[in-house]
Amino acid sequence: MIDSPSAFPHGYSSQQYVEDLIAEHGSVHQLASLLADRCGSSPESERKAIQRLRSGAAGGGAVQARLVKHFGVPQRICEWLKWMAQYHSRFADMPTDVCHAYVTLWDRAPVNVPSKNRVWISLAKAQVALRMRHLEDARAFLSHTRRDLKAAADPASGIEYGLCSAYLTSWDADGTTEAAYLDQVEAALSRSSLSIADRHCYHARWVDQTAYRAARIAPTQDTFADSLKRYEHISADTRIPFVDFRRAHGRATCLWKLGRTEEARVAAAEATTHAGDGGYVRLRSMALKLQSLLWQEDPARSAELMERSLVMATRVRDEELLHRIRLIAHASRAAD
Repeated sequence: MIDSPSAFPHGYSSQQYVEDLIAEHGSVHQLASLLADRCGSSPESERKAIQRLRSGAAGGGAVQARLVKHFGVPQRICEWLKWMAQYHSRFADMPTDVCHAYVTLWDRAPVNVPSKNRVWISLAKAQVALRMRHLEDARAFLSHTRRDLKAAADPASGIEYGLCSAYLTSWDADGTTEAAYLDQVEAALSRSSLSIADRHCYHARWVDQTAYRAARIAPTQDTFADSLKRYEHISADTRIPFVDFRRAHGRATCLWKLGRTEEARVAAAEATTHAGDGGYVRLRSMALKLQSLLWQEDPARSAELMERSLVMATRVRDEELLHRIRLIAHASRAAD
């Protein structure tokens, strides 16, 4: 899992792609011969087509599609695409307009040519649309993702799709579609081959979204006690700040709902620390928002925490997070 955007490339062009393939296979002639063998075509015609694509001349789309089909895109490019698409990555913590600009820059050939890795650019577009609260766009991009999942190579893409779709459908009245997606994610987690970091992050996210749904459907003491057990089964020794945050933040919410306010405050402070340790501005904003709710008996302190949360969410221009913070602030003012 990529942690830092320090070496993040500004897109990936067709010309860069051809140069990478030539470097990997030794020469234009060798690449053309390999492509001709796989396509049943003429090596010379493939060589000329590759040279046109390499020079940036018009008419290289067909050979590029053949190259992507038979050779894919380099693994390092796949990792960057995945980084842009995953909710738990540091990319998702950049200002939303910056994320949108980067995803738009990458959404071109060879990345958006049909392949086993195109699913990640579709997911990245859906994630950004969700943060911008462009919900119809998010639905459209997830529809594209569902199409690309059939050819996807990385099982993590199906889990990311399921969690993103569950969140988008969490506004539906009956919640049955959301539940179905969460069930699919649970099944996928049990059978998929994932990196250690991805497994921990996806499990924490599944627990959190399952608890979120349960709290909306049946906000009872039994529900929160059951969710607390789920959060406490998230590993506490992964040294992954995102996972540590999800565990602490979820525990704090459940403890609060169970009337164990002092314990909840300790857990919420831990969540704030974990978010800061990971450099997650959005998550820190969420933790401060929760702390504000836990200190409502001290109006000045509660207001100060909520203001800090709002400022952080504003800095990353996350409309979805801002929407949730404003709803809470509005409800608090109405109660006063």
